[in-house]
Amino acid sequence: MPIIQNGSYYVFRQSGKNRQKSAKVMVFVMFLAIVFCVGLSFFAFSKINFANKFGLNNFLIFEHKTYFAVSVCQGEKESVLPNQQPLKMSGGAGYVMQQDEKYFLLANIYDSIDDAQKVCQNLTSFEAEVVKIDLPRLVLGGDYSSQQISVLKYCLNVVGRAYKTLSEISQSFDRGEILEGEAKQKLQVFGTSCQEDKQSLSNVFGTNCDNIVVCAKIFLNETISNISACGLSTNFASDIKQCLINTIFDFANFQKSISKGE
Repeated sequence: MPIIQNGSYYVFRQSGKNRQKSAKVMVFVMFLAIVFCVGLSFFAFSKINFANKFGLNNFLIFEHKTYFAVSVCQGEKESVLPNQQPLKMSGGAGYVMQQDEKYFLLANIYDSIDDAQKVCQNLTSFEAEVVKIDLPRLVLGGDYSSQQISVLKYCLNVVGRAYKTLSEISQSFDRGEILEGEAKQKLQVFGTSCQEDKQSLSNVFGTNCDNIVVCAKIFLNETISNISACGLSTNFASDIKQCLINTIFDFANFQKSISKGE
């Protein structure tokens, strides 16, 4: 390489040919770096679901909801169970709920704490109290289409529709506004709509049998079964209230099953 004298210093002068060679090497190195980055990105995206990793595929399916059950007696199982049949005969649900080590005998359930407290005040012959039942908000993650999310959300919100429909039928029947035959007919119509919801779920998900879809189908099956059994009831005033409470607790169990499966 030529040496040029500059005053008292000597400097090397790079030839144009060498400069071109260096530039080509740099371009080649940059090309390899780009190829490597693209390949690494492709590999990462093929192995890692970033949408799920960062919650981009998470969907709000169910808003938090609280119900309020009226318990007519509570305590040890041995002291609660003898009161179950008398409560059912008087038109109460007679649903036995266990919470930790304590048992509660539920007469009915409400979506308003004020309504539940008024009923407790009227039950002067019982040690009635309000038991809060929380259904937390439900955010599910999965590679679902917008149609699948819409159908899944609607089907799971059958718990809210069940409360509205069954409580209205129960109240109308208790007040003598409708006869048992009409009440059961209304109940049958609602049961048919639940069957249609189940079919819609099967149609949009097809062979997809992930944990969420399987648990949703189980919940709908339980709801349909409860309604069908209530339609054959010989103690309709009690059984429709128990059907309603069963539906709410079945949904609570559905939420727990989803949490375990995540």
